[in-house]
Amino acid sequence: MLNSHAPSAPNYSLPLGRYVTTGARGFGRALWAVKPGPVLLILAVEAFVQACLGVRLYYAFHGGSPTGILDEMHDISDKLVSPFRSWDGNVVVNKNIFEISTIVAMDAYLFAAVGAIVLLVMARTFVSFGRYVTRRYRLRRERRAFATLQPVLEEPAVAPTSSEIAADQVA
Repeated sequence: MLNSHAPSAPNYSLPLGRYVTTGARGFGRALWAVKPGPVLLILAVEAFVQACLGVRLYYAFHGGSPTGILDEMHDISDKLVSPFRSWDGNVVVNKNIFEISTIVAMDAYLFAAVGAIVLLVMARTFVSFGRYVTRRYRLRRERRAFATLQPVLEEPAVAPTSSEIAADQVA
């Protein structure tokens, strides 16, 4: 018969097998396991940065000046491109300017966003695995401690019968 006071083993099924695959499908599953809030935030910021740089690239190549919200996005892109001004190779194509520094900035920010998402997935997986290992060791330690507390009885204790109790009282 099992002892009802012994610690039971919780279910520590770590679903890493579903996420340890190759290709875009496995990466998508791993992103979903991270809880998509931080990933969506990174993607939203990256989409805005790429849109600002795309507006800059479009207006630099086709000429003209942006108006309204596109003008504000163009101004923001000035700050985003400023670290990459050393890549100052501008290519002139049919009297239009193709800015190499904007392309380099778009690539750098794209790689930074992908790197941030990959690091987020890796950190989440590492933390999940650390919790799994910690719980396993704690459970094993509790089982060993519980086993040392239980005395091993060779024969079961039997309660004395009423005749034995009466015989002890007479004597």
